[in-house]
Amino acid sequence: MTTEPELVAKAKAHLKSAYNEDTVSLLVTDNGVENGSGALTVECTVKAGRFTSDWRKTFRFEAGRIVGMGYLPRLKVLRKWHRRKAREPQS
Repeated sequence: MTTEPELVAKAKAHLKSAYNEDTVSLLVTDNGVENGSGALTVECTVKAGRFTSDWRKTFRFEAGRIVGMGYLPRLKVLRKWHRRKAREPQS
């Protein structure tokens, strides 16, 4: 049986190895992994180089291994972007 801390460690290692992202913060919002298979959804902040970004990421596990990942930017990131775009002069 894979524990939630083990799943989180695998998710962080996946982000580092696949995307060179360092995990700044991570909160599990849904753990549907049973017997090593299922989905683990997290809200996280990651850093790549000088840049940080906020995401909702869902890691898909089979037999205790990550087989896929989906992601969406967190809403507050989109709100900041829209506010900044609204302040920019229109050409």
